[in-house]
Amino acid sequence: MHLNQTYPITDILNLPIEIDRFIIDANIHKNQRANIIINHSNHLVMLDALFGYLTQQEQQCNLYKRYSTYTTPVDNIMTRPMWSKALGEYHCAIPVTGFYKWKQEHPQATPYYYQPKDNQIAYLAGFYNFNETNSNYSFSVLTCASQMQSQKEEHGMPLVMNYEQAMAWLDNDTSNIFAPFPATSFQSQQVCRIVARRNMKDFQRISRVYKKKRRKKT
Repeated sequence: MHLNQTYPITDILNLPIEIDRFIIDANIHKNQRANIIINHSNHLVMLDALFGYLTQQEQQCNLYKRYSTYTTPVDNIMTRPMWSKALGEYHCAIPVTGFYKWKQEHPQATPYYYQPKDNQIAYLAGFYNFNETNSNYSFSVLTCASQMQSQKEEHGMPLVMNYEQAMAWLDNDTSNIFAPFPATSFQSQQVCRIVARRNMKDFQRISRVYKKKRRKKT
């Protein structure tokens, strides 16, 4: 999963959120930085964090590329001890313009771009961690419970929230944690495979799909 955060800053300025740092990026890969919103002492703050949740031990050992957790299935939250503290205290919301997801199609995986039909900012539920030693934030995106996956969608769709649900999530409300992916509110389109390049940030090039022309038989 990759993230698109190219919404105008004016859309964020209208929200009751203090902006500490702000990123504009059309193709955010794992281990790259993205905007997240956290509740810091009952005060909402937007800051940038590493896409890939790291425990304190992993951060101290600088094991960024090998051990970071990018997505967290809701199915695992209640059963794995590493998420118990995050579930109780460290909620974050990731505001996105859209996200990229790869589908397993014959003969190879194909990238698709998902965005809200109303072109509004969508909020992904996530967990964050903070390393006091180097003041570094990291985060993971929650994915829908397996029993809530639509048959038409790939497994591992993100847990998407509207603004009101996101504010409740930041207040440690978990009532919507088993919600299904709102497929009817999103539109998807196939995009170019160059989205796999970590340095590809041009959405116009990403959104083009080049079809190979068949040569005429002579």
